[in-house]
Amino acid sequence: MPRFFFHTQTEVCHTDVEGVEYAGYVEARQAAIRTCGQMMKDAPEIFWGSRPWTVTVTDETGLILWDIYLDGQSSAAGRSLEPPRRQPADAGPVDECRLRPNGQG
Repeated sequence: MPRFFFHTQTEVCHTDVEGVEYAGYVEARQAAIRTCGQMMKDAPEIFWGSRPWTVTVTDETGLILWDIYLDGQSSAAGRSLEPPRRQPADAGPVDECRLRPNGQG
């Protein structure tokens, strides 16, 4: 069975070095959608106002098969309902997540 790797980017980058075997591409794509849902379910308070989240699925060679982008945008009316956000004093630019070949952490 082919092995698929599910790399995620939220406020932190996670490079999947283990991967998961699925019977085929349909099952792997379904797992990618479930991964997105679980990410949002686990941290809804972080999702709003953060950078866009991504799930990138690769094969064993590191070839990108699918990218899923999750981005919630508030309108001006929605933003007026939100409490002011404070940024930590040491917050700097967010580093981009760079995919490394599978197995190279």
